Amino acid sequence: MLESLQCKFRPVLCRFVPYIFASLLTSLPVSAQVTVGTPPFGSFNGGPDIVNIGNLNVQEMIPVRQKAGRGTDFVINLVYNSSVWVPSGTWQFVTTTNIPGWQGLSPSGQAYIGYSTTYSSGQCTNNGYNWYMWQNYGYGGFYYYDQQGIRHNFNTNGSGPLGWGYITNNGAGICGPTPGFYPSSATQSLSASDGSGYTMKVTPVGGGSAYPTVSSNDGTIINAPIIANPSWGSISTTDRNGNQITSSNGVYTDTLNKTALSITGSAPSNTNLCYMAPSGGNACFVVSYKTYVVRTNFGCSGIVEYNTSRSAQTSLVDKVTLPDGSAYQFNYEVTYQDTHAPHDVTGRIASIQMPTGGTTSYQYSTGTSGVNGISCSDGSATTLLRTTPDGQWTYTRTQVSGNHWQTKITTPPDPANQPPVGNDTVVDFWKDSATSQNTNNFYETQRLTYQGSSSSGTLLQTATTCYNTNTSSCTTTAVSSPITQRNVTSQFGSTGRQALDFSNTSARDF
Repeated sequence: MLESLQCKFRPVLCRFVPYIFASLLTSLPVSAQVTVGTPPFGSFNGGPDIVNIGNLNVQEMIPVRQKAGRGTDFVINLVYNSSVWVPSGTWQFVTTTNIPGWQGLSPSGQAYIGYSTTYSSGQCTNNGYNWYMWQNYGYGGFYYYDQQGIRHNFNTNGSGPLGWGYITNNGAGICGPTPGFYPSSATQSLSASDGSGYTMKVTPVGGGSAYPTVSSNDGTIINAPIIANPSWGSISTTDRNGNQITSSNGVYTDTLNKTALSITGSAPSNTNLCYMAPSGGNACFVVSYKTYVVRTNFGCSGIVEYNTSRSAQTSLVDKVTLPDGSAYQFNYEVTYQDTHAPHDVTGRIASIQMPTGGTTSYQYSTGTSGVNGISCSDGSATTLLRTTPDGQWTYTRTQVSGNHWQTKITTPPDPANQPPVGNDTVVDFWKDSATSQNTNNFYETQRLTYQGSSSSGTLLQTATTCYNTNTSSCTTTAVSSPITQRNVTSQFGSTGRQALDFSNTSARDF
């Protein structure tokens, strides 16, 4: 496209050297991007942790500060997502902040915007002599991580150039294109592809930089820092009545023009999130870190393992201490077959001890403890053993065919079953099949609920979900975003009464 663009201006004089491409602020390919958070129309299970039963991502949210405001309340949480890896030739961290899996630890806040920039250049010649240089910065791959850790994509496939950019030309249009934006519109308006209602306005300013802002469907305008450097910048929100939440150097001011929270410190030192308590003293959440050697041993063909030098240390969250002195304690999955002391870790969560004393632990394989199971296609978990004080929950994902997946959930043993066995729920999903603006979400199409096992127990309920204009063969029909309509038909037993629900809200909790 670039060559034809140049030569239509000066077809006689134009000849080009090969283009040179470099990547700036590059986002990972969305085709390999696992969806974190609680995306729209997702299906979830758990408590207080949240398990996305479509891709087995585990999210833990620690409430920090909720304060009523004028028009807009002030809310800050610490958010962790267990899907921290994505394959891109090598295993790479899913980048939200410099602490794998975590949001909310940066003075600039929880919400981030990311995008990719492609750079190209060429040399015009005249009668065999080098003439003027031209350069082009193309913008694309825009996405927004909201406060709940959900990624929202804003243009084709969530990666690559938008087809417009900023062109500079030392020849001032004599050779090559006229400098400026191409096409002529400098500001682009983009819509989120997941039905969340977010829109983004992007103004590129040349040199590979752009200024994006996000608007929610209630008219609130969100300014957020760029994800490539989350320690830079500030976040502010302005609702449609002009009420603002602002931040500067980690100090947040709410819509009542009162200081709501201050965030100081960063890894490997403590991060302190403090506010004034009703008693008049400071109330602080203190995040402390521990350094680890992070390495993978997932054994996926064609994907290079993440094997840092043993002298390279990565800070991971060790403890979050609450103002009352109680704490969340975090431990991480040991790298498969590691024999070092202390052990290398993968960065995925292995256990969380709650402030109340209870512990939830996680294993990503049904094999012996320590086996690091993973989906080689996108870095999601294919098996999750989740052990709570009430017993063990087992989640097993299998790929039926293509984008059609199935998750079986087995509860801890139910004493009502004789002998006591867990109850199974089998859920069919379709991964988003959209050819553009793909969300990577998993959309539930059928749920079979059993008393006892799915192989020998009693079928209690069948729930079938259809999307958009499709109303038949919904379990075996691909689902593509955006989602405009969702119809859920429930049948009790195998021949019982049916109920139809029209809905366009997030799928019910399990």
